[in-house]
Amino acid sequence: MLRRPSWKQGFARYAGRSEKPGLWKGLLGAWLPSLGPTGATLYDVSQYRHHGTLDAGMDISADWVVSDNRALPGYALDFSGSNSHVDCGNFVDLAGQLTLAAWVRLSANGNFVGIIARSTAFAVQNPNLKYILGLNSTSRELWFSSANVEADATGQVVPIGAWHFVGLTLDGANGIYYLDQTQSTFGWSGTPPTYAGTWPLRIGSFTATNGELFGQVGAAWTYGRALTPTEMGVLATDPGAMVRLEELPMGIVPAADTSAAEQPVSVFPDRVGGPRRAIPYW
Repeated sequence: MLRRPSWKQGFARYAGRSEKPGLWKGLLGAWLPSLGPTGATLYDVSQYRHHGTLDAGMDISADWVVSDNRALPGYALDFSGSNSHVDCGNFVDLAGQLTLAAWVRLSANGNFVGIIARSTAFAVQNPNLKYILGLNSTSRELWFSSANVEADATGQVVPIGAWHFVGLTLDGANGIYYLDQTQSTFGWSGTPPTYAGTWPLRIGSFTATNGELFGQVGAAWTYGRALTPTEMGVLATDPGAMVRLEELPMGIVPAADTSAAEQPVSVFPDRVGGPRRAIPYW
């Protein structure tokens, strides 16, 4: 019987142990509240370890909540829409292709809400905006903007009160919005989006003080490539598969990964043995 990935029961920490190793390719960040509460830190399980810090306005005893998301059971972070987001610090450079994705449950409308954003300016097509996957004003349509491009997903309205998968892929020439498994393709004229450079990344807000999400987040991912529709379909229907441990026949030891991108890093608590635990597990 497959176990739900969690800090308590274990999970795949690199591609070689994953049920879906392909989803580790090009992974720049994976923040999974579903794995269980970790206090004031939201751990990034990718190789880059861009661990997030919960805003001081959040209550770690109340804002880690049991999730009713059937696709991604476990826990979620509950954002109040004010002084409530996760700051993941300066993020790795990006250029060319991009994927942003998350599982969210909205509680109310907001004003240009950020789900995943790298920005220090509450403005669109601004040099201080690297990119944002968010919701356009109170219409709740999926929306992307960078320093030089803005595009709405017309008709892709994220409902309130239920869990939904939202995402965006850019391949350098075109973009695809995802709302659950519904796709909406868009393009642009002139210069493609520019979003390279070191800039802070936040989950649950546009900037540190504006465009904050009122609702819950169960998972968030960023990739330095455009995931295929099939791969996005896995995140939309079985999001835990990436960190679910591959079941091996009795007596078979998993082969060690040799690529730097897939090496397990001793930052997290091991379920059995290993280095001194950095955080408690349940």
